[in-house]
Amino acid sequence: MDSSGRVLGDVDVDMVQLVDGVEWEERSASIRTVVHWQLP
Repeated sequence: MDSSGRVLGDVDVDMVQLVDGVEWEERSASIRTVVHWQLP
C-alpha cells in the first residue's frame, strides 16, 4: 500500500513458509521465488 492506502500489488501464496520476507529496493519489492513488483 502507498501512503494514501492504495494497494500497489498483491499475490496469493500457497504456503506461508515460502515467504521469507519482502526485499525492498528503490522502485521495486519482491518475495524471493514468489513475486516481483515494480513500484511507481
